[in-house]
Amino acid sequence: MSEPNYLASAVVKAIMIGDAGVGKSSLAHRFCDKEWNPHFVSTVGSDFKEVRIHREDGRIALQLWDTAGQEKYRTLIPAYYRGADAAIIVFDVTSVSSFEGVTSWVNDLRKHNGYSDPTVVLVACKVDLERAVPYAAGLELATSLQCKYFETSSQDGSAVDDVFHYVVDACLAKRAATGLSQRELSKKSVNLRDDNFYYQRSTGLCMCGDFRQGMK
Repeated sequence: MSEPNYLASAVVKAIMIGDAGVGKSSLAHRFCDKEWNPHFVSTVGSDFKEVRIHREDGRIALQLWDTAGQEKYRTLIPAYYRGADAAIIVFDVTSVSSFEGVTSWVNDLRKHNGYSDPTVVLVACKVDLERAVPYAAGLELATSLQCKYFETSSQDGSAVDDVFHYVVDACLAKRAATGLSQRELSKKSVNLRDDNFYYQRSTGLCMCGDFRQGMK
């Protein structure tokens, strides 16, 4: 029997940004692994996950770049903006400062994303906890940014899948609207070798060369 074709029909690159500790890694982990881990430590540099999602026209490879939110890593993040199809901006509903920090992340994105026009999504995390940021405030901010707004809980999984499926569908719709052919999209194809509905590959730590040199 011939080997099945595992080439993805398209690749969607999404970057996750936001202050440290807002729940970016937990959000990605819940979607990719369907698990809740309350003991995540802050990401150093960035973490990479790749997920395969089925659509009618083929397998879509969703690449998630989960970036560190600490101030000392902010200079590294612009390298991940370039070529991103989507930006998932995350804040913690229990932290007013993380909500106020969204504007700074949006400004960084606009400054460093080059010629790309990423789909932007605003995501509130930890809605299972006592909140300090009301729903109306999050929705108002998303409206001002002209982007979709989601409220999620990585602990119970509420609306987590909705975020990432929306990102994939919105990015594919934008490509279709700009007239990109399937052949042009397939230039980003990657080799995937798993028959499950989701395919996840994590490299753990990923840092830019300049940062690694600084650690020597």
